[in-house]
Amino acid sequence: MASRSRQAVRNIFFDITVQIIGYVLTFITRTFFIRTLGEEYLGVNGVISNILSMLSLAELGFATAFSVSLYKPLHDGDNETLAAIMRYFRKIYLIVGLIVLALGIVVLPFIPYIIKTENCGNLYIVFGLYLLSSVVTYFAASYSTFIYADKRGFVVAIINFVKAIVLNGIQIVVLLVWHNYYLYLAAIIISNAVGAVMCLIYYKKHYHTIDVSEKIVLNRDIKRDIITNTKACLCHKIGGVVLSSTDNLIISACISVAVVGYYSNYTMIIGIINAFLNLVSNALAAFIGEINVAEDNAVKTETFYKVNFVNYVLTGICGLLLFVLISPFIALWAGRDYVLSEYFVLLLAAQFYIGGIRRTPQLFNMAFGLYDKYKFFPLIEAALNIIISIVLVKYIGLIGVILGTVISVFCVTFIVERIVLFKYAIHCEKRRYILFDILSVAVFAIGFIGCYYLTNYLIGYGTWVKFILNALIVLGVSILLYVAYTMFQKTGRWWIHYVMNVFHRHNVATTVGADGKAEIVVEDSYRTNKNTSNDVAIGTNEEIENDSNDHG
Repeated sequence: MASRSRQAVRNIFFDITVQIIGYVLTFITRTFFIRTLGEEYLGVNGVISNILSMLSLAELGFATAFSVSLYKPLHDGDNETLAAIMRYFRKIYLIVGLIVLALGIVVLPFIPYIIKTENCGNLYIVFGLYLLSSVVTYFAASYSTFIYADKRGFVVAIINFVKAIVLNGIQIVVLLVWHNYYLYLAAIIISNAVGAVMCLIYYKKHYHTIDVSEKIVLNRDIKRDIITNTKACLCHKIGGVVLSSTDNLIISACISVAVVGYYSNYTMIIGIINAFLNLVSNALAAFIGEINVAEDNAVKTETFYKVNFVNYVLTGICGLLLFVLISPFIALWAGRDYVLSEYFVLLLAAQFYIGGIRRTPQLFNMAFGLYDKYKFFPLIEAALNIIISIVLVKYIGLIGVILGTVISVFCVTFIVERIVLFKYAIHCEKRRYILFDILSVAVFAIGFIGCYYLTNYLIGYGTWVKFILNALIVLGVSILLYVAYTMFQKTGRWWIHYVMNVFHRHNVATTVGADGKAEIVVEDSYRTNKNTSNDVAIGTNEEIENDSNDHG
């Protein structure tokens, strides 16, 4: 029986492999897109994507509430409750899909006023195709969410791989042969439909014991918790969508749609890096949700320390690679005309890093169902972001939009997320954790400055050979820097010991015994019916107590 750690590693491996292949295909497709259709079409893509993100608010955060409601019945093997929850959410997602479609039809007449261009075909058809591609995803959302909650994210990864092959294959052919934007968008509908059908087939085959056709009444307490979590997730979703989607709209309205195209190249690359980092969080979400159900506070705190440390290291290394190399890459890939200023890149670095180190508190708050504790703060953050961005864009242009986002995030949710987590779930010394934050930021800043000047003055930019040499320098410096940082931290030394054990033997841990070792309980979802064959310990009770006094 696979342990939690092995399941998580399997999910992460499949997700990363699929993402690498998918993004290679996406880069190829986007290259053909830029060469064939140009910057205005690129800007139209960005603006419409943001509009649809706002329309998806109709989803109301059901996905997160759905996942949280599944953890306990999956852990207990309660098929009757699982069937009731699935039946409930299947109806909800059907309604949500229809609501999004209706909202899109309402917005349709205003599209020419939002997107000011006359060179990108019929905008009504363009928006309609995008709208249909979005609506299709809701009809299988309940099945994919269930599969993820059951710690089988690798299945969804394989489905996404098939979708990527279908999507990019059709789009590349369309761009090369017909240069047709409408067919390019129709490919998105086809690939999303393929993914929806595959999720449905897998669920029907592997979860046939959970019969959603039976009219089982959902427990009143569970329904109440779902409604509470949904209301909280709605506030978080509104805040998140406003934060991520209004930038392009402000840029389009106050500067130009062409600048949205330039900006979208940077956000696409950042999105790719964030997607890889989010893969780890997504793969761990179900496991952390189960830990919340099955384990005590000591194990929860210990798990947080270890996950948080890895997140800081990964965010730091990816951040150094990304922001020293992003502009040279865009210059070589799309052309120098698409490169934006160094001040802009510096602010993107700050935005990326702040967003990255929020990832672990967000993950634990979501998995522990704590979103309700600070549900109104994302709304404050969203309002603050709009006000600051609109004011600053008039004086300092594009940089003002990004600065508005950085200020609003740092001043609101960045702080509140930590306060809520430490108050209700994780027990640690706050002062030491703040020092850990400060030290981690200092390490990243040192690496950023060092790598930037090394690559600029030692080799310079201009060719792919120089770009590769610079990439190797940044990778080498960042790895050395974070290895030293890891050895300096107590939790970092634990990870070094853990990795060394993995390389020396297949099973690196012990089972639960009479000596009271604290460990992660292992189960293979609802199928095990609470079998507790445990094979991965995370440390003794003494080690957990010691680590609770260590911020790293």
